[in-house]
Amino acid sequence: MVNNSRSNTFEVKFQKAQKFYQLGMFEEASNIYLKLHQAFPKEISFINLLAQIYLQRNLITEGIIWLKKSLEINSDQPAILLNLGTAFSEINQFNDALDCFGKTIKLDANNPLAYFNQGLMYRYLNQLDNALNSYKNALKINPNFADALNGIGRIYHIKEQFDQAITYYDEAIQSEPNYSKVIYNKAIALQELKRYDKALASYDRAIQLKPDYHEPYNGKGNTLQELKRYDEALASYDCGIQLKPDYHKPYNGKGNTLQELKRYDEALASYDRAIQLKPDSHNYIYGSYLHTKSLMCDWGNINQEFDILLNKINNHEKVATPFTLLSLIDDPEIHKKVAEIYVEDKYPSNHLLGQIKKYPQHQKIRLGYFSSDFREHAVSYLIAELFEMHDQSQFELYAFSFSANNQDDAMQQRIQKAFNYFIDVSKMSDQEVALLAREYEIDIGIDLAGFTQGSRTQIFAYRAAPIQISYIGYLGTMGAPYMDYFIADEVIIPKESKQFYSEKILYLPTYQCNDTKKQISTKSFTKEGLGLPQEGFIFCSFNNSYKFNASIFDSWMRILSAVKDSVLWLLADNPFAEINLKKEAMIRGVDPKRLIFAKKLPHNEYLARFKTADLFLDTHPYNAGTTASDALWTGLPLVTFLGKSFASRMCGSILKSAHLSELISESQEAYEKLAIQIANNPEKLDLIKNKMKRIEKTALFDIKQLTKNLEGEYLKIHQDNQNQ
Repeated sequence: MVNNSRSNTFEVKFQKAQKFYQLGMFEEASNIYLKLHQAFPKEISFINLLAQIYLQRNLITEGIIWLKKSLEINSDQPAILLNLGTAFSEINQFNDALDCFGKTIKLDANNPLAYFNQGLMYRYLNQLDNALNSYKNALKINPNFADALNGIGRIYHIKEQFDQAITYYDEAIQSEPNYSKVIYNKAIALQELKRYDKALASYDRAIQLKPDYHEPYNGKGNTLQELKRYDEALASYDCGIQLKPDYHKPYNGKGNTLQELKRYDEALASYDRAIQLKPDSHNYIYGSYLHTKSLMCDWGNINQEFDILLNKINNHEKVATPFTLLSLIDDPEIHKKVAEIYVEDKYPSNHLLGQIKKYPQHQKIRLGYFSSDFREHAVSYLIAELFEMHDQSQFELYAFSFSANNQDDAMQQRIQKAFNYFIDVSKMSDQEVALLAREYEIDIGIDLAGFTQGSRTQIFAYRAAPIQISYIGYLGTMGAPYMDYFIADEVIIPKESKQFYSEKILYLPTYQCNDTKKQISTKSFTKEGLGLPQEGFIFCSFNNSYKFNASIFDSWMRILSAVKDSVLWLLADNPFAEINLKKEAMIRGVDPKRLIFAKKLPHNEYLARFKTADLFLDTHPYNAGTTASDALWTGLPLVTFLGKSFASRMCGSILKSAHLSELISESQEAYEKLAIQIANNPEKLDLIKNKMKRIEKTALFDIKQLTKNLEGEYLKIHQDNQNQ
């Protein structure tokens, strides 16, 4: 028989606890429920209420303990199993969560939420096909389940089947028109397909529906940056930051945009903020931060920062893109490791288009050249004549241009004429470009971009051609299993260094092709007009400022100190670099006035200006490339020293091909001595310049022979592929 007074006490306590719970006074409620549980230990409702309170207070581990207690008393509780699975997922115990959702489904096979959560766990565990099945099972029960439709869209999105993803996103939006998260996901997919206007409209719609939604502002900023609408991109990033000041991604995007605008000091501050907010972020921000410092010639704390960089690389962190490493570290083993990390993360092999079939023997071998630089650009200044020299009785030429047609670009118009087919793929997705190359049955695809600006590595990850080659645009291994060959010569990649390249090496006698049709302006430059002294030796280095570093600058200042009245003529890439270089000269005891800064000029005038200098000083570890051959073409000698990596041996290859091996040094000390010796010995300089009078006859500028050599390799590897 129940004691009435005890029953009344119980009811009062229970009602009081319920009131506390409804008011959000969880601690007070839980204290009462605990006492009730002690009095009635087998009463499941108290245990479940306690579990709910702990979960609402974000005390997940404690909540899990109480949910387990409840299931020990009665395991036939699908709702509790569902809650337990959700709790496990919140602490990233995905396998335990998966087990709970599976048990829920066994008890309640018509619960769409259980199937959806099961799909979510499979997705987190990267079991994408299982996730897809779970989401589809949820839809069998509830065909209008927007979360499940979005989930399927996300799976296709991850698989880079963006059109299919958008189909499901649209169905989810039809089911729930104001679902801002799905509209945001759709915007990202549209951006991937380069449907930028539609992407922007979706970002704006997501923001309109949920004005405090910070993520679409970041995505919108990224799209605007792709469209080179930089001021609008900055405004969008700032909106995202204002909504969530501790969100690191817009700081990264803002840094990238500011770098494009050459507002390097602001870019540096933005990257720095992103790193502070997420020091362990695996999105290459630290490399961008260091590259920006290099552009500014800001070498403060450089040794400490290099140590951090190397530690992160050795820990397999996604710390720097491969390109940024070329100017920072002379180590091909590190370059390969970073390239492999980057490719594995951003551009893994994608088999969506299926295995590429072996094409029948075409009447002519179909060469596909892929680039964003079929225009006024350093790559085209090298390679334009190669296209014109190709033997079109044996080869059919296809250009896949990543940059839009520009009728005002003389170089692009020239290159278009050299190709049988010149295809603007700037508005096509990577998958569409790869599919198009397959439809054309391209036999050999040549990537001229690598990891440089505007590159589209994903095209090759889809396997655009049976044979894929990296050439001229990027000075390092791609670290990608789908890049089959890499073109070099034995100076650039000695046989003992082949292990640091994931590709097979195609060795040419001479690596760098050169356009012999480039015109030098007849404009006459005077020293006075260029701001140079009338007397004294003029050293120059017209490389981009990110190729300058403290070590090479040490050498240059020692050279200036040893050559009386000499000056160093540099490219005025940005005002920050000018200020910092002058400061660094002063630190090294050299009058900053001995640094002269040149402005950018049209290409033909830039070439003519070289004639005013006496000796070009190469950079290290990222050598001069196009700039080096430009200098030699105008009759200006240059000195270099060999390093270990491709980028640090490039100039050595150029000089050897120009029959000027005497200007190659084996060490930095020898490089300094050679530069000083030439500057202080006018007769030695005259001998070198006399030798250079017939430089156009050397292998470096024998584009006809280089084309034959390259075509010979194309023929060989194509035949090998046909015979497999």
